[in-house]
Amino acid sequence: MNSQAALKSGPMAWHGVIHRYAKHLPVSATTPIISLNEGNTPLIRVDNFVKAIGGEFELYLKYEGLNPTCSFKDRGMTMAVSKAAERKGASGDLREHGKYFRPGGGLCGAR
Repeated sequence: MNSQAALKSGPMAWHGVIHRYAKHLPVSATTPIISLNEGNTPLIRVDNFVKAIGGEFELYLKYEGLNPTCSFKDRGMTMAVSKAAERKGASGDLREHGKYFRPGGGLCGAR
């Protein structure tokens, strides 16, 4: 088994936010899960920053740069695209008819 296969099948395998939080999302048996394994980004403790500003507390930053487009927006867009594909029907091909709208800020809106 190569390292990529191990990551996808091992005990620490991550399959994206929809799989992880499905019971809290509008997902049904007919919802195709379209994911690029977004989410599961690390929290990084930034002790040097806290020390530099004279703080006496713990501070963590969420590193969203490990998402597919380096944006927190990937978390929501996976649900939006999955629901759009569900509305599309059996084929799930979003290119067949018309256009789909999405937020236009940053990389999420890039063409």
